[in-house]
Amino acid sequence: GVELGRRVDSTQLYALTAPLITTSDGKKMGKTAGGAVWLNADKLSEYDYWQFWRNTSDQDVIRFMKLFTELSLEEIEAMEGWKGADINKA
Repeated sequence: GVELGRRVDSTQLYALTAPLITTSDGKKMGKTAGGAVWLNADKLSEYDYWQFWRNTSDQDVIRFMKLFTELSLEEIEAMEGWKGADINKA
């Protein structure tokens, strides 16, 4: 998109990229991977949104909390040692 915009308008454009987010087993997250997470209730029910995060692998919980929540790193780090039923509280 940036290259096309530069060629068409001859203006200086900027882009921001981010690494692909993958799960602990190496599978990518996202709409093309199936099970897309939408913030639009017309595309995904509240229950399905909750279930997506509830069914996240234990190995991914802490990393995803760091990426997708507003909790402080100190709060999340306190949860890192949680196992079994305790990780469900996270």
